[in-house]
Amino acid sequence: MRFTRSFVILAAALAAYSASASAQTKALSLDDAQTMAQAAADTCHAAGLKVTVVIVDSLAKPKFILREDFKGPSTFETAQLKAYTAMLFSRPSGQNLPAGGLGHYTPTVTPGVTRSRGGVPVIVGGITIGAIGVAGAHQGDHDEICALAGLAKVADKLGAKTFSLQPPVVGGSTEE
Repeated sequence: MRFTRSFVILAAALAAYSASASAQTKALSLDDAQTMAQAAADTCHAAGLKVTVVIVDSLAKPKFILREDFKGPSTFETAQLKAYTAMLFSRPSGQNLPAGGLGHYTPTVTPGVTRSRGGVPVIVGGITIGAIGVAGAHQGDHDEICALAGLAKVADKLGAKTFSLQPPVVGGSTEE
């Protein structure tokens, strides 16, 4: 009898854990990544701009890459850095972060991150499941506008947090 009761309690606990884990393990699908990239590129096209878009997954690894004709290799590297930064810090790239223990802003001491605008995280249920990075529009705020449009295209479907365009930085550069 005692064994049966313990087994039932264990089974109930495992079922509850499994249900909560599956709710927390939302992944960014390839279809959603492609939709985001195309929406970002289309937004830039409407402004007469050609860009490179990189979507990264929850491990900050490229999930989808859209590089328009005649865009150089630096736009891929920059878009990937922007997406990586947004994924790593769960906030748009280019935002100042709180000072760390040594008084340094975390992005200045973390390898592989950028302070350039144009990276936006995909946050679902408080968990960052990916990010979009856009580069090549020649100004960070234009890259950011296109990245925000990419996120907006899938935000309702995913239940993702949305962001607003950041105000311009005074006294500093956020251009790529």
